[in-house]
Order: sequence, then C-alpha cells, then structure tokens
Amino acid sequence: MTGEDWQRLADYVIARRVELGMRDRRAFAEVTGVTERTLGKLENGQRVSPSTLGMVENRLGWAPGSCRRILAGGEPNVGSPDLGHAEHEDPTLWHIASTPACPPTWFAAWSPSPGTGGKATPTQASRPGGAPDRRPTGRLPCSAGSLG
Repeated sequence: MTGEDWQRLADYVIARRVELGMRDRRAFAEVTGVTERTLGKLENGQRVSPSTLGMVENRLGWAPGSCRRILAGGEPNVGSPDLGHAEHEDPTLWHIASTPACPPTWFAAWSPSPGTGGKATPTQASRPGGAPDRRPTGRLPCSAGSLG
C-alpha cells in the first residue's frame, strides 16, 4: 500500500514501549510473543505482517487498527482494557473481541482455564441452533486479515 510510513510507526512503537516500561526489545518480545528479529524489523521501519501489528497493538494498549492509522498519518487510539471492569480480562481476547469482524457471542465461550497458565481455552461453545462446536481448539474463527 502506498503512502504507508513505516518509520513513523517505528517511532510510535518505540516511544510507547518505553513509556510502558519496556526499555529494550527483549522485554517487549517476551510479552508480545513476537520474535526479537521481527520486532527489530518493525522498530527499524520495515514492513511486518498484519498479525504482528495486531499483537503489538494489543500489548501497547492500542485499539485494533491503530498501527494502520499511524501508517496513514493518523494517531493511535488508546484502547487498553481496565482489567478491573473488562468483560475479557485476557488482553488478547479483549483485542480480538474489539475487532468488528468477530461475533461478540463467540467470546463468551472462552475463559482462562485452571492449569493453562491463565491462557484462554474454549469451554462449551456451540454453534447457532445449539449444535456442538467441533472446531479444533486453539484457533479463532476470525480471519487474520480482519485485524488491520
């Protein structure tokens, strides 16, 4: 896409990362699950995937689509959940639930399960009409393209 300013996005990401107390890329990589190499590309103004942008937005407390807004010359929308009042305490689920292409009722079936280290796993999810959901666990039914 023409008109994308990846160096501008890099500057915003670095500034926000430091503002949140992550002084180096290694700390940011640990909390995002994105490799240091990929974060290095992003922080040096190189193009990265839409899924990487989604994970970065999530951990920086930006609303979905904020990276695309910055690339186009706009500003990020701060959208970090208030964990004391959030419907989804898991920040990844909150981020995905905030993405318009995902049906909100689907997320009611996900909750942190004991023994998963706080990671969300599906509970008794069902499809419309009450049929059991037989999708493989660990995959979200939303397209990755809907994140950006």
